[in-house]
Amino acid sequence: MERRRISAAIAVLRPRTRPRPRTGAVLFEVVLAIALFVGAGAFALASVKSVFAALDRSRREQELVDLARTKMAELEAGMINMNDLRGEASASEGSASANERINKLAQGQGSRWSLNVQASRTEFTGLTLVELTASETDVSVPEAERLSYTLRQLMPLGEKGGE
Repeated sequence: MERRRISAAIAVLRPRTRPRPRTGAVLFEVVLAIALFVGAGAFALASVKSVFAALDRSRREQELVDLARTKMAELEAGMINMNDLRGEASASEGSASANERINKLAQGQGSRWSLNVQASRTEFTGLTLVELTASETDVSVPEAERLSYTLRQLMPLGEKGGE
């Protein structure tokens, strides 16, 4: 009887041991956490790449629109005539001087844009429909992604602006 009491007392004093979790489950959780982190990182990088591609396209499109509007305004102001625009290629516009453009062309960098202009008669007396198309010709841009912008405007073409 004494032995039973001692065994019962020892059993009460001894802490119960819980079954240990399997170490494979912890490893699985760590691998799963790493996989989720890598997946989230890959998604974030793909999103950033997509945003930069959209920004680049938007910048190129804005340059193309600016070029077409500039040339149309020069034509309307009589600073250039339509023959000056036919087949004209421009390496850059804006603050770049003519010498800088010539130097770029001489170095083989080529032009980034080409211009094409067409005029057609209209039913309005003294007004001509001018269609100016600016196209991207940069060889670093894949052909499927090259941009084109057409600007149409009615304008009076006198001796300076005529064909």
